[in-house]
Amino acid sequence: MNVPPGALAILHRLEEAGYQAWIVGGAVRDALLGLSGHDVDITTNARPDAIQALFSDVTTLDVGKAFGTIRVVWDDGVYEVTTYRAEQGYRDGRHPDAVCFSERIEEDLMRRDFTMNAMAWHPSRGLLDVYHGRDDLARGILRAVGDAEERIGEDALRMLRAVRFAARFSLQLEPSLREAIHTHLSRLSLISAERIADELERMWEGAHAERALSLLMETGLWATLFPTLPAEGVSVALFCAVPRDAAFRWAALGRGLVTQETPEGAATLWPVEGPNVRHRKAQAREMRRLLKQLKLPTKRLDRVSAMLSQPQEPLPQTLKEAQRFVGATSPDTEDIVTFLDAEARARDDAAAEREIALVSAFLAIIKRDHLPTTVGDLAISGADVLAHGIPQGRVVGQVLSSLLEDVIDERVLNTPEALKKALPDPTLFQHHKA
Repeated sequence: MNVPPGALAILHRLEEAGYQAWIVGGAVRDALLGLSGHDVDITTNARPDAIQALFSDVTTLDVGKAFGTIRVVWDDGVYEVTTYRAEQGYRDGRHPDAVCFSERIEEDLMRRDFTMNAMAWHPSRGLLDVYHGRDDLARGILRAVGDAEERIGEDALRMLRAVRFAARFSLQLEPSLREAIHTHLSRLSLISAERIADELERMWEGAHAERALSLLMETGLWATLFPTLPAEGVSVALFCAVPRDAAFRWAALGRGLVTQETPEGAATLWPVEGPNVRHRKAQAREMRRLLKQLKLPTKRLDRVSAMLSQPQEPLPQTLKEAQRFVGATSPDTEDIVTFLDAEARARDDAAAEREIALVSAFLAIIKRDHLPTTVGDLAISGADVLAHGIPQGRVVGQVLSSLLEDVIDERVLNTPEALKKALPDPTLFQHHKA
């Protein structure tokens, strides 16, 4: 196992002081799979106070001392060092009621979720695999440590973690684990919205998001989480066509929403003629509501709403139309065009793909030539309009918008001199009220 120098140094210092120490968890699993990049965690029988004292010459961070975890800041990274522990009671279905420090690593491994995460490694003693995690990985099975009902009952988040791990590593859910998930579906309500969102977005941005989505649906997790977003409405083709980005994946899923504005006779998500504009806007509103319940950032909600609410037609057919399109959709223009392209590819609509390719070409020209698309791109500002004598108020914006149209239509050059010359006579506004 290729272990970073810092982790080995921490391990050796603990052992030189008379303690036991092991590399544990995801780093061991990934090493057996030939993967790299996972954070290296260390477990030891040293108590938190002893860990801090032993590493008093470097920075330590108390991130979970009550649960036995101290972060040690070394030259090559930050390492979590956690005291062996056993856990008792999970009345809230998420956190242990009590944590008892232990002298035996076997007790520490016993509390972990899946066998592949319950392995430890030592540079001289090799692999400690009490629960046969290596064999399960070799057989392509995701198995709970001990009794699956107990492990899922202890922490409801493990249901979503099981799906994420199974998708990521192409594993089959062991039958008793799958059954335990089905039994405990109602306990999803015990998990915070933020934790659910984090697990789902890690799935969406992973290399095997399609399999994660399929497992969510197979296990009943999807229907429990999103009862208004039926599995049969989700376009897997679109979900796979969009970029590996959480906002794009949420937008793709949002196309499966059935709303009161769903076009009559639209038996599938992708009728050839496409959903009407009201339907799209209704999907955007409903998806925004769902994502707000997951307490996702407002920026994410805005991006998803922009992609879902944008109608496919009419798309710009000229450079001038493209400038106006950018002005109307900024700052989400590129997201929208990318999403529309994914929709066209998901439908295998060659004509739509050609239209969107033309729009993309226009966008490249606009960017290259710095063509104006909003009043902010004009060579004069509201201050110049006021200095010209036009009264303060909404009319200033109206004048700038009119000038932008003149510039886009090439009736006026986008220079300070030309724009100031094109400003209307202030006397036309002498009776204007702000």
